Amino acid sequence: MKKKILWTILVIILISSLLLVGCSSSEEEEEGPRIVELGEYPQTIKAADVTITQTIEEGKIYLGSDGARYAKVTAKPYTSYSSTVSYKFSDGTVIEKGESYYFKYEPIKWRVLQENEDGTALVLSEKVLDAQEYYSGYYTIKNDSYYKKDGTGINAYGSSSIRQFLTGTFYTSAFTKDADIQRIKNRSIIYDDKVFLLEQSEAKSGWYGFTTDNSADAARIKMTTDYSRAVGAKISTAEDDYGAGDWWLGSSYKMDDDTAKVMRQLGYDTTPDPGEAAYVTTSGKIEGKGAIGREGVVPALRIILP
Repeated sequence: MKKKILWTILVIILISSLLLVGCSSSEEEEEGPRIVELGEYPQTIKAADVTITQTIEEGKIYLGSDGARYAKVTAKPYTSYSSTVSYKFSDGTVIEKGESYYFKYEPIKWRVLQENEDGTALVLSEKVLDAQEYYSGYYTIKNDSYYKKDGTGINAYGSSSIRQFLTGTFYTSAFTKDADIQRIKNRSIIYDDKVFLLEQSEAKSGWYGFTTDNSADAARIKMTTDYSRAVGAKISTAEDDYGAGDWWLGSSYKMDDDTAKVMRQLGYDTTPDPGEAAYVTTSGKIEGKGAIGREGVVPALRIILP
C-alpha cells in the first residue's frame, strides 16, 4: 500500500514537472520582439519556375505567372578594391554586374520597438530593403571636411539624399493600398516624415531593445534581401552570418562618452565630422563613415498597430 502511494506521488510530481516545463517553453516562445506586416517591397529573386507574363510598368514592375508583382533591375552589387569576393543571392546564384533580374514584391516585416498608449508604435524593418548613398549632391571640401552649398555638413539628414529617397521613391513604392497608408502617421519629432531612419541615439536605446553603446549587438544585425544585394548593399560573406548587411542611421556619428574621453586625453578632436554619418556594421556595431558612401537602408515608421 505504501509503495502504491509512493508511486502515485512520484507520478504526480513527474507530470507536474512536465507541465511546468511545457509552460516555461511556451512563455519563452512568446518572448521576443513583436513583428507586424505593412506594405510590400521587392525582396526575393524570382524563382526559376516563375515566368513574367505581363508588363505593368515598363522597366519597373511586371506580373509573374504566380500572380505576384516583380521589380526588374540591372544589378550593381557592392564592389571593393580590396576584395574580389562575388556576392550571391539566397538561391546560391552569383550576382552578375550589369545583368537584369526580377525580384518579387513581398510583405515588409517590421519589428515593434515601442508601443504607445495612443495605439501607435515605432517600428523598424526586419531586413535591409535597399541600398542608397547618404548624400549624392554637390559638395565642397574645406579643412578636410565635406560641406554642402549652404554650409552644412553632408551628414545633415534633413537635406540628405537618403531622406528624399525614403519620403519619395520608397514610400510610394512600398505603400500602395489605402488601408496601409492610413495606418502610417507622421513622426512628429526630429523630422515630421512618414518614413525615416533611426538616429544613433535610438539605435543605442535600451528601451528599444538595443545595447546602450556602440559595441557589437545582435539586436542590430540585419539580413539583406536579394534585391538590396543587387542594388549595392554591402554584406558579410562569413559562413555563419552570410548576408548580414551594413545599414545607415539618420545622424552624424558620435563616439561613446567613455571612448571620446580617452581620445580627448590623447589630444584628439572628438567633435562629429560634418562629412561622416553613423551606420551599423554587419556585426551590429555603430561606426561612422563618409556620407558620400553607399550603404543599406533599414526604414522606420510610426504606425497604428493592427
